[in-house]
Amino acid sequence: MSKLLKDKIFGALFHMLDVGLNNAGLDTIRISALSDEDWDSLFSVANHHEVAPLISDVISNNTTITVPIDVRLKFLGMQEIAEQSYQHHLMVLTELLDFFKVHDIPTMVIKGVSLALYYPVPSHRKCGDIDIYQFGLQSYSDQQIYRSYGLTIKQSIVGHHTNYYYKDISIENHYQFITTYYGGKTLELNELLEKEANEAIQSEINDHVIFFPSPTLNAIFLPYHMAGHFREERVTLRQILDWMMFLKNEYGNVEWKFVHEVYKNNNLLGFVNAINGILIHHLGMLRELAFLYEENIQLEQRILSDMMNVSDNSMPGLLGGLRHEWVQYITSGWKYRLFNKNGCVELLKKVMAFMIHHDHFVAKELYPSSNVS
Repeated sequence: MSKLLKDKIFGALFHMLDVGLNNAGLDTIRISALSDEDWDSLFSVANHHEVAPLISDVISNNTTITVPIDVRLKFLGMQEIAEQSYQHHLMVLTELLDFFKVHDIPTMVIKGVSLALYYPVPSHRKCGDIDIYQFGLQSYSDQQIYRSYGLTIKQSIVGHHTNYYYKDISIENHYQFITTYYGGKTLELNELLEKEANEAIQSEINDHVIFFPSPTLNAIFLPYHMAGHFREERVTLRQILDWMMFLKNEYGNVEWKFVHEVYKNNNLLGFVNAINGILIHHLGMLRELAFLYEENIQLEQRILSDMMNVSDNSMPGLLGGLRHEWVQYITSGWKYRLFNKNGCVELLKKVMAFMIHHDHFVAKELYPSSNVS
């Protein structure tokens, strides 16, 4: 896709997301300029970035938008899949909450459904894994799941949660919020996040008691999590839209002076400012929702360009992991330097951590399946 065509497609995509999520007025001239081929490309990009159901809403709610029938059907198909997936997620979550209640295990949901509730139509925010945090009872919880259901429970590659599948949904049970194998400030930040978890908000889903992260916890965790995806893989539109919808709903409930200091202490401030800038300049977010925003157009454009270009250099095993880290540094060293001015030192720390803790970076069974019916 040429740069000119890419700008056209992404410009239209951003505009439609602004219409759907911020009630912006529809630019009929821009949208009517899309050819049938453009619409097909727009669907592919929207689906890749997990926002096709959101675009489907805009098409359905604006009769002036003319879309080729085959593309319209693809959008509607992704919307239906998202709706069915959301209902399945809620069913799985409520069943697990019933189970955890029996065993006196309080449960907080991270990301996922807790963020979907900020959207105009929660079921149109694509859900993947169910991430939970159980306030120090993760190991006990996994034991009870294994004894009752015989599910295979694995230690995750990323080293801060376990994983099992319940009714075809991946459950990630966090015993930490972030990976701390690299030492340094990650240990302090994880301790801070665990302390803030004690301020969790009690709520209900389908008449089941559940906990959601406090606004201040999310204001720290969501950008940190997003930054990890950005540096190691990529950031999707859905992830930055999650951040925008969180800010629209919770900005006034966040302890921003405290959060701003956490950003500075963990080299997150430049990244957060750039993401906020992308949302302000391309997706219609109000500037006042970005605390002490400092504009950096060059960095915003570089991150935006990277977000729209996907590559995968991953390989399995120890040598594959080392190769991945090296290729990432060579091709995307500027990302490392964004979070640490001495990127070489950070890379060396990661390589050493990977070699020392290699067994933690391989998903391994903690509780093999016992086929309990």
